[in-house]
Amino acid sequence: GATTTLRAIAIAPDYVSLPSVTHTYLFLDDVLNQSNDQAPPPGWPVTWNSNVVDYGMDPDVITAEGAQQVKAALQALPSLSLTTDLANLFDPAIGIYSNAQQDGRDWERPASVEWINPDGSNGFQVNAGLRIRGGYSRGDFNPKHAFKLFFRGSYGDSQLEYPVHGADGISTFDKLDLRTPQNYSWSSGGDASNNFVAEVLARYAQRDLDQPYTRSTWVHLYLNGQYWGLYQTQERADAGYAESYLGGIAANYDVIKPERGDYRNIATDGNFDAYTQLWAQANARGTDGITPAFVDNAEYLRAQGMNPDGTDNPSYPVLLDVDNLIVYMIETLRGGNLDAPISNFLGNDQPNNYFAVRDRTGREGFRFFQHDAEHTMRNVNENRNGPYNAANYEVGVDFFNPQWLHQ
Repeated sequence: GATTTLRAIAIAPDYVSLPSVTHTYLFLDDVLNQSNDQAPPPGWPVTWNSNVVDYGMDPDVITAEGAQQVKAALQALPSLSLTTDLANLFDPAIGIYSNAQQDGRDWERPASVEWINPDGSNGFQVNAGLRIRGGYSRGDFNPKHAFKLFFRGSYGDSQLEYPVHGADGISTFDKLDLRTPQNYSWSSGGDASNNFVAEVLARYAQRDLDQPYTRSTWVHLYLNGQYWGLYQTQERADAGYAESYLGGIAANYDVIKPERGDYRNIATDGNFDAYTQLWAQANARGTDGITPAFVDNAEYLRAQGMNPDGTDNPSYPVLLDVDNLIVYMIETLRGGNLDAPISNFLGNDQPNNYFAVRDRTGREGFRFFQHDAEHTMRNVNENRNGPYNAANYEVGVDFFNPQWLHQ
């Protein structure tokens, strides 16, 4: 048999059409023979934009490992099959792959999403919105991109209901990231040093030190039946995530992150009020006009909602979660992170790749999340202690971040 994707829809006059249903049938002998000569499958483009495209299974890998070993590897993980019109991916005008720098709802395309378990147990098939994910990796130099999935009623199911990350994770999702190695990867400049492990290790280190973290699992990804390599699901630390794992309701959460482009902080959920208040308290000077106010233990405790003696003061908002900041910085420094929360690639004076989350109605401070930690564990001697990012404390809230707070 040949790898096949079947899509069906029920249509009748004077009736509302049902959402389409898709089933992908993957035959591994066929997958191993996909584009062994690097040529595009019928109907697929030779390239998109200025990059170089290398389709299919590399015959050198099959020769080195043996066909049975490669097929066993393809069955060692779940498979995720994305099916959509090729124009939605590669059309010069509307394709999200060929216009990867574009973002937002205008650059979301309908797709079928299937989860196929190798042991034959039940997975799922839902219709969803598909976007490109990432920052620097969206560039035309890189032919391979990560994705974001959005589950909306306009496509069929308003949410995904499936335990993607097992018993330790939630089973209902409004959105889901599909990340893939970008920096130090064969698709980006032919770099072979990506270890597929360091990024998720940074996030799971937060878990092992009793802090909230975003979960992942590895999958083999197929686009319209074509093997597209190893990808990894990832929860996004947004208001919906916070409601699920931290409690409360999503509408009460502030979520702050640096935005690609000018790499200034934005509020993706809620507002900037409390983050600005924490920045102002940390940025304030003592009576000499020079020494940071946090040197005064009373001001440091106030940011934690406490009186000078350490007792709770309900009139002081809790803005700072010290234990979380400690854990976040331990992992940042241990891994020698070059790109978060202050980026070496932005002159060490602008933030990147972190999330800050806080419930406006609760008594918890901002909690910081490791995110996109690909630039970690590159050099055991990497020293990221700084000080960076306006070490003279003259930093605005636009560039405020956990490492500056630590400094």
